[in-house]
Amino acid sequence: MRNLVYLIMAVIYVFSIESCTTVTIANKTVYSSEHKRQYVTRPSSAKEVQKKSITHNTSKIFHPTSELQKRDDIVLTAMKYAGREYKSGGKLPETGFDCSGFTSYIFSKNGIELASSSTMQAQQGNHKKLEDIEPGDLLFFGNGENINHVAIVTGRNNKDLEVIHSTTSAGVKVDNIKESDYWSSRTLFAVDVISR
Repeated sequence: MRNLVYLIMAVIYVFSIESCTTVTIANKTVYSSEHKRQYVTRPSSAKEVQKKSITHNTSKIFHPTSELQKRDDIVLTAMKYAGREYKSGGKLPETGFDCSGFTSYIFSKNGIELASSSTMQAQQGNHKKLEDIEPGDLLFFGNGENINHVAIVTGRNNKDLEVIHSTTSAGVKVDNIKESDYWSSRTLFAVDVISR
């Protein structure tokens, strides 16, 4: 009986990939080339919980379900710390985070070790074009070639590019980079440390 269930799941999975739909099997979502993910996000005040749903077009890239799950886990882990305070050199939720302390902490909670500085983190993965970035990728900011900030991508579509990061002004928060002149003018490049 178990083999029959696995066979049915495999057939549904194959058809879902070819038809570009999303299929839910036993509470596990199998993502195709065009899919939606929902994340629970907190505004910077951390008083209310909001649901955000962003469509990600990843038709150029195929990832196994385990990698998609890892990306989702990283984003969901990061969202738990929205509202934490900023602290220069901070690497723990109890004390507060700086930008690279936040990213290294979140990735370590998901089994990926990152260096302690944003400059070193930028050298750890594969560089990606901004139009190819996905949730869970790292996004770097700076002036010219100097990196001075890093964030975790939480979602992207044609109108939005959302990240979660630890900022000096507001601590850990979600920002839409495309709606911010400050952040969009300082965006340098993205790095994938998940599928390296």
